[in-house]
Amino acid sequence: MTHADQDELTLHYYGESDARVVDHLAECEECRASYQLLQRVLNSVDSLPVPERPADYEERVWKSISPKLDRR
Repeated sequence: MTHADQDELTLHYYGESDARVVDHLAECEECRASYQLLQRVLNSVDSLPVPERPADYEERVWKSISPKLDRR
């Protein structure tokens, strides 16, 4: 296997990687270091609170996209 790419490492973070990636990470220091960095970043992002949407959020979204929709 060549080095794991960011997509493969991200899938591994979310528990969706295949055995090839798991085996490769066990053997490759470079990919393990890349995965550890990605892990720190995603752990930081996952710990942030999800902002509340304003009460008029749905209305604002429809106003912004409705002019672009085909009117059949």
